[in-house]
Amino acid sequence: MGKDSSISWTNHTFNPWWGCAKVSEACNICYAKIDAHRRGHDVWGKNAERRFFGDTHWAEPLKWNRDAASAGIRSRVFCASMADVFEDRPDLVIHRERLWRLIADTPWLDWLLLTKRPENVLKMVPWGNDWPTNVWLGATVENQKCADERMPHLVKCPAKVRFMSSEPLLGPLDLSSWIKPGMPSPIHLIIAGGESGAIAECRPTHPDWFRSLRDFSAANSIAFHFKQWGCWVPAEPALEKKGRPEMQLSEPSPVRMLGMNKLSTGRLLDGKVHDELPASVATLSVQPAPALNDDDLAYLASRESIVREGLTGTIVAAIALREIRTYMDGKLWRSSHGSFPGYIRDKWAYAKAHVYRLLASGKLIHEIETKANAEKSPRGDWLPSCESHMRPLKDIPKAKRADCWMSIVAKIPPAELTENYVKTETAKFAEAIGVAISKPKAKSPPAKVKAADFLEKLRAVVQEMPTASEINAILAQVDPYLV
Repeated sequence: MGKDSSISWTNHTFNPWWGCAKVSEACNICYAKIDAHRRGHDVWGKNAERRFFGDTHWAEPLKWNRDAASAGIRSRVFCASMADVFEDRPDLVIHRERLWRLIADTPWLDWLLLTKRPENVLKMVPWGNDWPTNVWLGATVENQKCADERMPHLVKCPAKVRFMSSEPLLGPLDLSSWIKPGMPSPIHLIIAGGESGAIAECRPTHPDWFRSLRDFSAANSIAFHFKQWGCWVPAEPALEKKGRPEMQLSEPSPVRMLGMNKLSTGRLLDGKVHDELPASVATLSVQPAPALNDDDLAYLASRESIVREGLTGTIVAAIALREIRTYMDGKLWRSSHGSFPGYIRDKWAYAKAHVYRLLASGKLIHEIETKANAEKSPRGDWLPSCESHMRPLKDIPKAKRADCWMSIVAKIPPAELTENYVKTETAKFAEAIGVAISKPKAKSPPAKVKAADFLEKLRAVVQEMPTASEINAILAQVDPYLV
């Protein structure tokens, strides 16, 4: 569960319990299963127990609701990222009923219930034909087989907002059986994305499959949200690098794909970010939104673009700078400058020291990625997400830094790391390999002065100061000359 989720289509995530069982191909590389195992919880599989939570956990959405009401801005909650709300097990009934009560108690939150079991929805929800306006119902549709099985159940549910998640998208989709041209669409949002995890295990998505969903959404007034490429992205010169995995796809058109971690592949589809979401249908007492003219909308879009790029952090900049520096022995920057520091100074106005810190970070990320791929680690895309994660590693020998980082993320993912936690785990790793961690030198305390000496110096200073009568005499002398 998390406040301020990094998932682009939600604000928060909430899980009434942890655990699930595989039902279709989208489950092959299940990040939730990997995360649960990494944390020591065996909650995956039909016969495994589920992990349940106490009152503190269940109180979190109540706080999000208060914050949203105070700000007058609705928030979205993805439920559930580590489970399926509509899994059919007797031990889940009481917790599911508690979830329905929580949804009723949080009218400022839009609850996005995403399931791979839409056939169970109508027999499990308590709302009949009168669903709350703050419930969005979604189904995972990764290929045509799942579309044929799940869409009929999804469109039958009288949720005020219905959506489908095609992440990972594993094949082309034909949705014309349920969405007709010129007719109101029963689907209000399509989320699409590629598979992420260990590059060697991830299945690539053909770009034309994404484009087809994008164009179909536009033609039928459906919000389209492109979440990520995942670990495979169409090849282009700026992404070429010796030794980078590649794959040739032939259908529906020939395209060469490059394998890399998902932070590097990004979210651009044909040069554009698709962040569309349907408007909330929940009605609450809020001030009417001001109307924006075309200039306002253009300015907002430009500012949001800057924020979106900035949120990716210095780590993405580190990766890009390293690739600019190393691509074909510096061909890119040598075209305009005689030195790399000169290119950086003129192009980005970075100080030389800052540039080389970024380059060191980029090199370490490359080493971690290479090691993860070589070992086929399921955490190959769990790279440092900010520079503060990198700083504590500087005391570890260069040859061991990738090992150190992999040992840290084996316990907790980067999104939940703090600099202090990385420092602590780095120190443990250093001790294990017999390396001494340098400690910052303690600052010397200021020299103490005896009270008697201080008073004597103060008395001398005071004796040198003019008295009030002396100041008045000086002012009387200069007064005739003042205008």
